Amino acid sequence: MRLLDEHGDAWTAYVSCVGADYATESGFEDARAGSADSEEELVDQYLDAAGVLADIPENLRVYFDTERYLQDMKMSGHVNFEYVNGTYYAFYDCG
Repeated sequence: MRLLDEHGDAWTAYVSCVGADYATESGFEDARAGSADSEEELVDQYLDAAGVLADIPENLRVYFDTERYLQDMKMSGHVNFEYVNGTYYAFYDCG
C-alpha cells in the first residue's frame, strides 16, 4: 500500500507489467522509463534522452519514422508499455 500511495498509477502499471508476485520497489525504480499521454510521446522522450537523433539535423528529423521505432521497441520486448487511467507508462525489461 505504501508504494501505491507514493507512486500511484505508475506503481499499478508496474505491477501489471511484472505481476504482483514479482513487483519490488527496487525493481520499479530500475524498470521505470517514463510516462506520457501517448506511446508516441514516450518514444519522443526516449529518443531525446538517449540522444538518438542528436546527429540528425533538425530539418531532417521529420523524416524519422517514430511509429516504426515504437513498433520495434514493442516487438523487442526491451520496453513494455502499460496504460492506466489515461496515462501510458514505460518500463524496461519487465514483460
